[in-house]
Amino acid sequence: MDSFSSFLGYLGLFASAIIVITSVVTAFNYKGKKGESYSPLNHFVSELGEVGVAAYAAVFNTGLIFSGPTGKAVIVDFSPYFSDDRKFCELLVFAKDT
Repeated sequence: MDSFSSFLGYLGLFASAIIVITSVVTAFNYKGKKGESYSPLNHFVSELGEVGVAAYAAVFNTGLIFSGPTGKAVIVDFSPYFSDDRKFCELLVFAKDT
């Protein structure tokens, strides 16, 4: 694995971490229209980015804006595995060999 491919892999992980962190921060500080706390059982994730309702909507929306293009790095990094079914199967079972 070359260094650029490794960099893209880490960049993709970073993008995922951005989504998780901004979602958690916004969810903990969420107060709905009726003053209720955020619950994934009662609210859609998109409500975290609703300006005027969620106090940290800008944090959530900025996280999505930056992580979207950055997350595409994972697709670029793993694209060689998707071109050949055998390589993809090897990718799925790589932990078995270690």
